[in-house]
Amino acid sequence: MASTVVGTLDLMAETRKELEVWECGRMDILVATSFTDDTFLSINLSDTIGHGKQVPKSEKRNDSNCFWLDPKWRENSDDFRSKEIIPYFVRAARLAGSRISGGWEPKYNVIVSRCI
Repeated sequence: MASTVVGTLDLMAETRKELEVWECGRMDILVATSFTDDTFLSINLSDTIGHGKQVPKSEKRNDSNCFWLDPKWRENSDDFRSKEIIPYFVRAARLAGSRISGGWEPKYNVIVSRCI
């Protein structure tokens, strides 16, 4: 137990730093092998999550820097995202013992997810 204000602040900073690193179970999801090949491929979504990872700009997205959803999920509407796509990721996270929330980010034309 810290006995000074400085000691308490140091302990809080150390605790915060420890909380920035966390382990997550596998979040397996099915994606298309590539944009033009709809063959399913299973990936561990938790391998793609991390601090500072940025979504490529729309014009720079390709098979080397993106995964593609099943073509039946390429509809881009508020209703479809909220009822189909986001729940798919939520279920995968729940099976891994985590929680995930998601929402549409119109500025970047992507669904942004946050793990808890």
